[in-house]
Amino acid sequence: MYSVDRECIKSHDATNKLARFVHDLQMENLSGEFSEHAVHVVRDIQRTMLAVATSIVHGDTGISSFGEQAVNDPNIRALAQRVEVVEAPELTAMMPARRPSRVRITLKDGRELDAESFVNKGDLEDPYTAEELQEKYYGLTDPIWGHETAEKIHAKVMAPT
Repeated sequence: MYSVDRECIKSHDATNKLARFVHDLQMENLSGEFSEHAVHVVRDIQRTMLAVATSIVHGDTGISSFGEQAVNDPNIRALAQRVEVVEAPELTAMMPARRPSRVRITLKDGRELDAESFVNKGDLEDPYTAEELQEKYYGLTDPIWGHETAEKIHAKVMAPT
């Protein structure tokens, strides 16, 4: 796991690439309208850009990193514009049996930090520990129910039958 100061990250012109992608999708459809698939692809790219940025800023991918306040933060939005989403055909070919991903962070000084994963945390190949699962449960339920209610529900669900 790398710790990266977001100010050290080199800028990428993701907006123009996204605009070109959208234009190419429009040109494929002579009516100039977007297909439902095209709209989903564009939204997925935008969500990925935002997820990478908020993860760097907050240092985790917990639910609080994706709340309205977090995703509307101008610093996160600015960093998201430096995220470039690129398909790696060799990784796509592994799907659906695997869910691979690769991240490369290019720093302003030219250094590159790389990481790859072929399964998602929580998949059968990389299951959560009991502690991680409980932490995730409370991270998702506390903001909705409050900790006291979340604890009561957890106790009932986990009680032996």
